[in-house]
Amino acid sequence: MLNKIDNFLNKITMYKLILYYLIALWVIALGFSFFGVLAFTPLSMVISLAILLFISWATNYIFSYVFKVPANVESIYISVFILALIITPALIPSDYIFLGWAAILAMASKYILAIKHKHIFNPVAFSVGLTALAINQTASWWVGTLVMVPFVLVGGLMILRKIRRLDLALSFFIAALVSILYFVVAKGGNILTTLDKVLFYSPILFFSFVCFPELF
Repeated sequence: MLNKIDNFLNKITMYKLILYYLIALWVIALGFSFFGVLAFTPLSMVISLAILLFISWATNYIFSYVFKVPANVESIYISVFILALIITPALIPSDYIFLGWAAILAMASKYILAIKHKHIFNPVAFSVGLTALAINQTASWWVGTLVMVPFVLVGGLMILRKIRRLDLALSFFIAALVSILYFVVAKGGNILTTLDKVLFYSPILFFSFVCFPELF
Protein backbone atom coordinates (compact mmCIF):
# COMPACT_ATOMS: atom_id res chain seq x y z
CA MET A 1 0.00 0.00 0.00
CA LEU A 2 2.76 2.42 0.97
CA ASN A 3 4.65 1.55 -2.22
CA LYS A 4 1.63 2.54 -4.32
CA ILE A 5 1.31 5.81 -2.41
CA ASP A 6 5.02 6.53 -2.80
CA ASN A 7 4.87 5.76 -6.53
CA PHE A 8 2.01 8.22 -6.91
CA LEU A 9 3.77 10.89 -4.84
CA ASN A 10 7.01 10.46 -6.79
CA LYS A 11 5.19 11.22 -10.04
CA ILE A 12 3.89 14.58 -8.87
CA THR A 13 5.73 17.75 -7.88
CA MET A 14 5.44 19.16 -4.38
CA TYR A 15 3.73 22.32 -5.63
CA LYS A 16 1.11 20.33 -7.53
CA LEU A 17 0.45 17.98 -4.61
CA ILE A 18 -0.19 20.87 -2.23
CA LEU A 19 -2.27 22.75 -4.80
CA TYR A 20 -4.46 19.74 -5.61
CA TYR A 21 -4.88 19.05 -1.90
CA LEU A 22 -5.98 22.62 -1.17
CA ILE A 23 -8.35 22.67 -4.14
CA ALA A 24 -9.84 19.38 -2.98
CA LEU A 25 -10.39 20.76 0.53
CA TRP A 26 -12.13 23.85 -0.87
CA VAL A 27 -14.34 21.80 -3.21
CA ILE A 28 -15.28 19.42 -0.38
CA ALA A 29 -16.13 22.39 1.84
CA LEU A 30 -18.20 23.89 -0.98
CA GLY A 31 -20.13 20.63 -1.21
CA PHE A 32 -20.77 20.67 2.53
CA SER A 33 -21.99 24.27 2.28
CA PHE A 34 -24.62 23.23 -0.28
CA PHE A 35 -26.12 20.85 2.27
CA GLY A 36 -25.87 23.27 5.18
CA VAL A 37 -23.19 21.25 6.96
CA LEU A 38 -20.94 24.31 7.07
CA ALA A 39 -22.29 27.70 8.12
CA PHE A 40 -21.40 29.43 4.85
CA THR A 41 -23.33 29.85 1.63
CA PRO A 42 -21.84 28.49 -1.60
CA LEU A 43 -22.17 31.99 -3.08
CA SER A 44 -20.07 33.59 -0.32
CA MET A 45 -17.38 30.95 -0.80
CA VAL A 46 -17.26 31.42 -4.56
CA ILE A 47 -17.21 35.23 -4.35
CA SER A 48 -14.47 35.17 -1.71
CA LEU A 49 -12.33 32.86 -3.81
CA ALA A 50 -12.89 35.00 -6.91
CA ILE A 51 -11.77 38.13 -5.04
CA LEU A 52 -8.66 36.39 -3.74
CA LEU A 53 -7.81 35.02 -7.18
CA PHE A 54 -8.23 38.31 -9.00
CA ILE A 55 -6.39 40.53 -6.50
CA SER A 56 -3.61 37.98 -5.96
CA TRP A 57 -3.06 37.56 -9.68
CA ALA A 58 -3.06 41.32 -10.32
CA THR A 59 -0.73 42.07 -7.40
CA ASN A 60 1.63 39.29 -8.35
CA TYR A 61 1.72 40.48 -11.96
CA ILE A 62 2.65 44.00 -10.87
CA PHE A 63 5.42 42.87 -8.51
CA SER A 64 6.72 40.35 -11.02
CA TYR A 65 6.98 43.11 -13.61
CA VAL A 66 8.64 45.59 -11.22
CA PHE A 67 11.17 43.10 -9.84
CA LYS A 68 11.79 41.55 -13.28
CA VAL A 69 11.35 37.97 -12.08
CA PRO A 70 9.09 35.23 -13.47
CA ALA A 71 5.95 34.49 -11.50
CA ASN A 72 5.39 31.04 -10.04
CA VAL A 73 1.73 30.50 -10.93
CA GLU A 74 1.34 27.44 -8.71
CA SER A 75 2.69 29.39 -5.73
CA ILE A 76 0.08 32.10 -6.34
CA TYR A 77 -2.78 29.62 -6.34
CA ILE A 78 -1.46 27.81 -3.27
CA SER A 79 -1.50 31.06 -1.29
CA VAL A 80 -4.95 31.91 -2.65
CA PHE A 81 -6.50 28.62 -1.58
CA ILE A 82 -4.85 28.68 1.84
CA LEU A 83 -6.29 32.16 2.38
CA ALA A 84 -9.68 30.94 1.18
CA LEU A 85 -9.56 28.10 3.70
CA ILE A 86 -8.52 30.13 6.73
CA ILE A 87 -10.46 33.38 6.21
CA THR A 88 -14.21 33.15 6.76
CA PRO A 89 -16.10 33.60 3.45
CA ALA A 90 -17.08 37.26 3.06
CA LEU A 91 -20.56 38.50 3.87
CA ILE A 92 -20.18 42.25 4.43
CA PRO A 93 -18.05 45.02 2.83
CA SER A 94 -15.39 44.96 5.56
CA ASP A 95 -14.88 41.25 4.84
CA TYR A 96 -14.13 42.04 1.20
CA ILE A 97 -11.58 44.64 2.27
CA PHE A 98 -9.96 42.09 4.55
CA LEU A 99 -9.72 39.57 1.72
CA GLY A 100 -8.23 42.18 -0.58
CA TRP A 101 -5.52 43.26 1.85
CA ALA A 102 -4.73 39.67 2.78
CA ALA A 103 -4.18 38.85 -0.89
CA ILE A 104 -2.08 41.96 -1.55
CA LEU A 105 0.16 41.45 1.48
CA ALA A 106 0.66 37.75 0.78
CA MET A 107 1.76 38.42 -2.81
CA ALA A 108 3.89 41.45 -1.89
CA SER A 109 5.77 39.52 0.77
CA LYS A 110 6.90 36.97 -1.83
CA TYR A 111 8.95 39.70 -3.49
CA ILE A 112 9.76 42.25 -0.78
CA LEU A 113 10.54 39.85 2.07
CA ALA A 114 12.69 37.51 0.03
CA ILE A 115 16.34 36.60 -0.37
CA LYS A 116 17.47 35.32 -3.78
CA HIS A 117 13.83 34.98 -4.82
CA LYS A 118 13.00 32.78 -1.83
CA HIS A 119 10.56 34.26 0.69
CA ILE A 120 11.73 34.60 4.29
CA PHE A 121 8.33 34.18 5.92
CA ASN A 122 5.33 32.12 5.02
CA PRO A 123 3.41 34.66 2.85
CA VAL A 124 -0.01 33.67 4.17
CA ALA A 125 1.08 33.69 7.82
CA PHE A 126 2.71 37.09 7.30
CA SER A 127 -0.40 38.39 5.58
CA VAL A 128 -2.95 37.38 8.21
CA GLY A 129 -0.59 38.43 11.00
CA LEU A 130 -0.19 41.93 9.58
CA THR A 131 -3.91 42.38 8.86
CA ALA A 132 -4.63 41.39 12.45
CA LEU A 133 -2.39 44.23 13.63
CA ALA A 134 -3.32 46.81 11.01
CA ILE A 135 -7.07 46.42 10.49
CA ASN A 136 -7.95 44.22 13.47
CA GLN A 137 -9.31 41.38 11.36
CA THR A 138 -7.96 37.87 11.79
CA ALA A 139 -8.12 34.50 10.14
CA SER A 140 -10.81 32.24 11.55
CA TRP A 141 -9.17 29.01 10.37
CA TRP A 142 -12.66 27.73 9.53
CA VAL A 143 -11.09 24.70 7.85
CA GLY A 144 -10.54 23.48 11.41
CA THR A 145 -14.03 22.00 11.77
CA LEU A 146 -15.08 18.46 12.64
CA VAL A 147 -16.38 17.48 9.19
CA MET A 148 -13.14 18.67 7.54
CA VAL A 149 -10.77 16.86 9.92
CA PRO A 150 -10.54 13.54 7.98
CA PHE A 151 -9.76 15.35 4.72
CA VAL A 152 -7.24 17.71 6.32
CA LEU A 153 -5.55 14.78 8.01
CA VAL A 154 -5.32 12.44 5.02
CA GLY A 155 -4.04 15.11 2.64
CA GLY A 156 -1.66 16.50 5.24
CA LEU A 157 -0.13 13.08 5.84
CA MET A 158 0.42 12.64 2.10
CA ILE A 159 2.25 15.95 1.95
CA LEU A 160 4.45 14.99 4.89
CA ARG A 161 5.12 11.62 3.29
CA LYS A 162 6.22 13.41 0.14
CA ILE A 163 8.65 15.77 1.88
CA ARG A 164 9.70 13.31 4.59
CA ARG A 165 8.85 15.78 7.36
CA LEU A 166 6.42 13.70 9.40
CA ASP A 167 8.74 13.76 12.44
CA LEU A 168 9.00 17.54 12.29
CA ALA A 169 5.25 18.06 12.02
CA LEU A 170 4.47 15.57 14.77
CA SER A 171 7.03 17.18 17.07
CA PHE A 172 5.38 20.56 16.57
CA PHE A 173 1.89 19.07 16.95
CA ILE A 174 2.73 17.26 20.20
CA ALA A 175 4.58 20.27 21.64
CA ALA A 176 1.68 22.58 20.81
CA LEU A 177 -0.90 20.17 22.23
CA VAL A 178 1.04 19.59 25.46
CA SER A 179 1.55 23.33 25.93
CA ILE A 180 -2.16 24.03 25.48
CA LEU A 181 -3.17 21.28 27.88
CA TYR A 182 -0.62 22.44 30.45
CA PHE A 183 -2.12 25.92 30.61
CA VAL A 184 -5.63 24.47 30.72
CA VAL A 185 -4.74 22.28 33.69
CA ALA A 186 -2.96 25.16 35.38
CA LYS A 187 -6.15 27.21 35.15
CA GLY A 188 -8.37 24.35 36.32
CA GLY A 189 -9.95 23.76 32.93
CA ASN A 190 -11.48 20.58 31.53
CA ILE A 191 -8.90 18.51 29.61
CA LEU A 192 -11.41 16.44 27.61
CA THR A 193 -13.35 19.49 26.47
CA THR A 194 -10.12 21.20 25.48
CA LEU A 195 -8.91 18.15 23.57
CA ASP A 196 -12.17 18.06 21.64
CA LYS A 197 -11.90 21.72 20.70
CA VAL A 198 -8.19 21.61 19.84
CA LEU A 199 -8.27 18.44 17.76
CA PHE A 200 -11.55 18.94 15.93
CA TYR A 201 -12.31 22.67 15.96
CA SER A 202 -8.95 24.44 15.76
CA PRO A 203 -6.29 25.05 13.08
CA ILE A 204 -3.73 22.81 14.79
CA LEU A 205 -3.91 19.96 12.25
CA PHE A 206 -3.94 22.18 9.17
CA PHE A 207 -1.14 24.35 10.53
CA SER A 208 0.97 21.40 11.71
CA PHE A 209 0.70 19.38 8.50
CA VAL A 210 0.54 22.12 5.87
CA CYS A 211 1.75 25.54 7.01
CA PHE A 212 4.44 24.65 9.55
CA PRO A 213 6.59 22.36 7.34
CA GLU A 214 6.67 25.09 4.67
CA LEU A 215 8.71 27.24 7.05
CA PHE A 216 11.67 24.86 6.73
